[in-house]
Amino acid sequence: MAYVKSPNLDPAPGTRGYRSTWHETIAAAEQYNEPGRFTALIGYEWTSLSKGNNLHRNVIFRDNGDKASLVEPMTCTPPLGSINPIDLWKWMDAYEKKTGGFVLAIAHNGNLSNGEMFPIVEAAGLFRRGERTA
Repeated sequence: MAYVKSPNLDPAPGTRGYRSTWHETIAAAEQYNEPGRFTALIGYEWTSLSKGNNLHRNVIFRDNGDKASLVEPMTCTPPLGSINPIDLWKWMDAYEKKTGGFVLAIAHNGNLSNGEMFPIVEAAGLFRRGERTA
């Protein structure tokens, strides 16, 4: 993803600078996307550090900028964001309902989560890897 620097320096969610930077990111992906030759994805990294544990997700939109620009990226900064992945999933569901589009979150760097991203859980006497729920 291309690095885009917005002239408005206020990066807080809900501000003009935040929206402007998101729209510039979308525009860069749209500009450099060449179907069949180069795929530029519209997306961002949702970075949650719960008690120092890395719970990163790459959030990727299947849609073009017309739909992705209808929302601002979910952050981990309260009150507009949360470090809980379940809240990210709720945000993704709201995006899909609002736009009719699709969005995907891919967990990565789970090795830095101290077992929080994919904890071992017991279900019916069997131990399995499961998604962190809180």
